[in-house]
Amino acid sequence: MKDKSLRFFHRAELLEQNDLRSLCIRRLATILVQKGFTHIGQDRRRGVRVPSLQREFYKITASTFNCIKPPQSEEVGLKNDQRAVLTLSCLPSVLAEDLLEACVALVAPKGILRYGHIADVLASGRLVRLSLWDVETSAKDLSAIARKTCGNLQELEVDGVAVRGRRPESVLRAFHSFERLIEANVRTLKCVNIGLALNDLLMLSGLRRLENLTLNFDCAYHLNQLIIRNKNREYIWPRLRSFRYGDFFSAPTKRFVCHLLQKCPLLSHVDTNIADSLQHLHANEFLAGGSQLSKRYPRIEKAVLGSFIYATEDMGARIRGASVLSVQIAASALIHLRDLDLYLDSHDAILVLGEFIQLERLRLMWVNKEEEGTFTRSLETLLTEVGCQLKELCVHSFVNVDVHEISSLCPYLDSLGIIECRTQYGPQVRLCSFEQLQRFRFIPPRCYPAQQASLDLLNILYGSEGLEKFIVEFKEAEDELTKLVDEIVKINPLSKLFMAGLYFSQASADQAIDGLFKLISSWKNLRYLTLGDPEILQIVKESCPNLKVRHEYLYVGL
Repeated sequence: MKDKSLRFFHRAELLEQNDLRSLCIRRLATILVQKGFTHIGQDRRRGVRVPSLQREFYKITASTFNCIKPPQSEEVGLKNDQRAVLTLSCLPSVLAEDLLEACVALVAPKGILRYGHIADVLASGRLVRLSLWDVETSAKDLSAIARKTCGNLQELEVDGVAVRGRRPESVLRAFHSFERLIEANVRTLKCVNIGLALNDLLMLSGLRRLENLTLNFDCAYHLNQLIIRNKNREYIWPRLRSFRYGDFFSAPTKRFVCHLLQKCPLLSHVDTNIADSLQHLHANEFLAGGSQLSKRYPRIEKAVLGSFIYATEDMGARIRGASVLSVQIAASALIHLRDLDLYLDSHDAILVLGEFIQLERLRLMWVNKEEEGTFTRSLETLLTEVGCQLKELCVHSFVNVDVHEISSLCPYLDSLGIIECRTQYGPQVRLCSFEQLQRFRFIPPRCYPAQQASLDLLNILYGSEGLEKFIVEFKEAEDELTKLVDEIVKINPLSKLFMAGLYFSQASADQAIDGLFKLISSWKNLRYLTLGDPEILQIVKESCPNLKVRHEYLYVGL
């Protein structure tokens, strides 16, 4: 299950917690959003006038929130002389950030986010982290948010924001406002996560304290230009530790990735393809013996080799499997690698992976359309070598996959993904014991018998009683779906499951709803649910008010 889904649900729950700190945050957020009984000021003599709460509330929060001494009565009304004053400019940063999250959570499910909803928190000067994601707003309000945020930001996240505007120019101006916000905080920003299509990334080169950079839009050209313009500077981001390029339809150039590898000595997480750059930089050295390669990248723990760039209207999909040579170089140079995404088209490349002695999390996608990725030809051999050290395994587009063998060779997995793979099971369910498995994702191939998909799913669920997160696409229709749901409920109650993503690709809406409610009723600890069908989602929301439900499209990548 994606981390952002969990984060969305946690934000929604912020308003429902019962502890006193959350009570205060919830009350303040409601007042700020609704503008009821408020008096706003930015100096210590003025503040937000908050309807007084109970005496014990003040006892716990007075020192933290710098509240004035509370009235003596147990419960105070809303008269002017019985209001306590809270100065937002005195809030600790962490509480200001919680307050911002709560304000957004109050507004987001109901409609568009306005600057006025969060203006007082933004102007308080107490924010160290500004996070706006998965919300809808207008171009005018987004511009105001960027222009009027005060303080010295260390973290900035603006991603998944739907921006309304009468004209494209107004939306572009709103995006440019965030360029200016970055420039205004150039000396303090350490973490930047941007999903807006910024026009120019040159301002990023001035972020000397930058440690984490995530870019979730097509900016490959601008990143390359950034390197060209700064070719005389030794280090653009001397403190960079993590880089992630999250756009599905483009990829950074080899030149840019080479710069990351050569000029960012603290880099530990690289979430973009580095195979071509490693081969470009070190092929000659490796082929000559390469005794110094092991000292090149002692900090890198997460990397991606190969790429899968999705098709657009103008261009088809660009799929590039990592060459055997690039994997060999990576095995020699990335001696502390623990987490690897590998797109491959050669069985020989798989066999090299046994040289990663610290590997713990491995995700493999077979991308060769001319030759099948047969599990028994290379992957089984690899798991014989490294299976006992793996905590996560995801296999994508392989054939003849033996999940029973995976359970035997990888006894310590806490996460397993079987994505568009064909298995070698017979007609009977076999016990596959995954005693430590907590997360499981199962998506059958498009043209795959529903009966076989059911057997594949049941084989894994049969011995996985500790599952906490679970994503599955059901290929079954009508009676087949009913039978499968009954079997799931029968063989595994999934008593620890708290988050599920369920997708019904063949069943009718009525049949899917029947199966869904039968599963929900058997999963006693389920708190969060993602669904791909908006109509079914609305029915579940109305019928299960205590369940956090969210629409999310099925993701079939690694």
